[in-house]
Amino acid sequence: DDETNIPFVAEAIIANPPSYGHIHCAQKLQIPLHMIFTMPWSPTSAFPHPFVKVDHDLGSTEKRNLLSYSVVEMLTWSGMHDLINEFRKESLGLSPLHTRQ
Repeated sequence: DDETNIPFVAEAIIANPPSYGHIHCAQKLQIPLHMIFTMPWSPTSAFPHPFVKVDHDLGSTEKRNLLSYSVVEMLTWSGMHDLINEFRKESLGLSPLHTRQ
């Protein structure tokens, strides 16, 4: 605060899933993380992942929808794990994550 010189201290983080840094900052600060999003992001058989365009002629809709979440998570991690781990180590002082985490 500019008037009192008391530093801002977050009590929680409110974020959307595609921001990606949220969980690591919450871990470092040891505060709750609240995920808010306007699209389905948790695995469900009711809808495919919002980042996936699936051919509706491919098998069971429920299985396809559920699988789409794992595919997006795997592709996202494979493309961003080096950036995320660098952020964790260099900016936050946290240990890197491994594929199985």
